[in-house]
Amino acid sequence: MATEARETAGLIGSDKVEGTNVYDAHGEKIGSIERVMIEKRSGHVAYAVLRFGGFLGIGTDYYPIPWDSLKYDTSQ
Repeated sequence: MATEARETAGLIGSDKVEGTNVYDAHGEKIGSIERVMIEKRSGHVAYAVLRFGGFLGIGTDYYPIPWDSLKYDTSQ
């Protein structure tokens, strides 16, 4: 799929978000986005599910992060 179809100035495709690494305030990687959860009625993203820990799928944990608390940084 072309990059232009996956991202605009104000929109980003879910397939581009899923798998994206998440970093804490100190720049340390804490996990990655497993999926985004969308409100059915409004269509707005409510939260992202953060996947962290584990090895080869064993011991992996998941944690919901409110979408508004995330910052999209293209330099990462």
